[in-house]
Amino acid sequence: METENETDDIKCDVCCDSPANTVECLEGIDTDLCDDCLDDLPTDDWSGELVREIYATVDGYEIGETTYENETCQCDWGGERTFNENVIQLDNGDWVNREIYGDEIMYCHDCSYIGHIDDGQYVENIEAYCCDDCADQHRMNSDRWHNRFAKVECNSFSKFPVRNYVGIEFEAECGEPMREVMTSKLYNKIAEAKDDGSLDGGTEYVTHPLRGDDIGDTVDDMCELFHQNGYEMTGNVGWHFHYEMEGLSTNRQKNVWKAVQRFDNLIRMSDEFKYFTDMQRSYACGWTDQYVSWASQWAMDKKANYTYQQHRTRATRGSEMGRYAWVNWQPMSNSENKRIEIRLYRPITYRRNYTSHKYWNQDAYTDIASDYKAFILFWNEFIRKSAYRPRSLRFRDDSHGLITLDEFSSQFSPSVRDWLMKNYTHITQQGGDI
Repeated sequence: METENETDDIKCDVCCDSPANTVECLEGIDTDLCDDCLDDLPTDDWSGELVREIYATVDGYEIGETTYENETCQCDWGGERTFNENVIQLDNGDWVNREIYGDEIMYCHDCSYIGHIDDGQYVENIEAYCCDDCADQHRMNSDRWHNRFAKVECNSFSKFPVRNYVGIEFEAECGEPMREVMTSKLYNKIAEAKDDGSLDGGTEYVTHPLRGDDIGDTVDDMCELFHQNGYEMTGNVGWHFHYEMEGLSTNRQKNVWKAVQRFDNLIRMSDEFKYFTDMQRSYACGWTDQYVSWASQWAMDKKANYTYQQHRTRATRGSEMGRYAWVNWQPMSNSENKRIEIRLYRPITYRRNYTSHKYWNQDAYTDIASDYKAFILFWNEFIRKSAYRPRSLRFRDDSHGLITLDEFSSQFSPSVRDWLMKNYTHITQQGGDI
């Protein structure tokens, strides 16, 4: 004969009232749930898993208690809570938020010493810091080379229709040397493999000026090698590219400047351009008022001449017309190979915000390659439109308000428009503040 308890339904572990219809693993524990409680459970933004409740908000992510306890820590310098992947332990034992204090952290170029920047010395010939013990005996990594920069001629544009020359700076951290496993075809596209003071044991690979299908193929090949050789795109890593401006008249250069200035204002004022503002950081920052005023006077005056050498970067950060601006015009001061530098790309930001890949696996690198190629295509169209057809590139609507991303994207080719709207749609689906 069955007892009363044996005939009762299993109750929901959350409301303890309704019959349970399913079992979910909540924070490591199998939990019986009714349909109503399952529907009401919040999602941990960091892990993507259901949790009983949101325990805290860290770096804009709403997270459960397990994520809070296991994936976050407190910065010893500022006291703020942040994710473990954002902190680094110094040799004195301090755990420091490198997203906030990255400019004050010193990584010895030669050894594993990590400390405050005041504890090291800057070594000019390698453009990096060393600890006091290593400053006089620095060494160079054997996987370094430098070839004279030369334009690589390509007349195929079927897969990547960019006719202006583009030179890319790929940064990456950790990983194994790539020279021995790099194909001769790819090696011939890379002019330099060198150290960079902003990287922690990483390498900067700089391409020759490329155009057409060579650009797309090189991005794909580099991302595949980064994955195969264990490289990571940490918060220190930014990918920059130089865009050829040779052949543009002064007036067309002014058109480009004015368009970039208007776009800088647009992405700062409108949440719909979150893809671009999320990429900004200390070494790809928005334009300062003085930065704008210097060249705006030139750009608005049709008769004014402009010498880029007037506004070369000063030695200190925060300079009015510095290389840290997300669009850096300093390379226009070159007598030959005039170009601008687009610094507004950080692979880790794209991976975190726009993909489902939490780790640097093959799929993550494939997504990054696809996105970066679309990023370059967007800027190619933006620069050419602003230079040659400035009146057709709108930043405000008919009522003189900020243009929507949907309207803005309609001014570009279908592939670029789809890319702009895909990232926008992803953010809105994820509950972003749009």
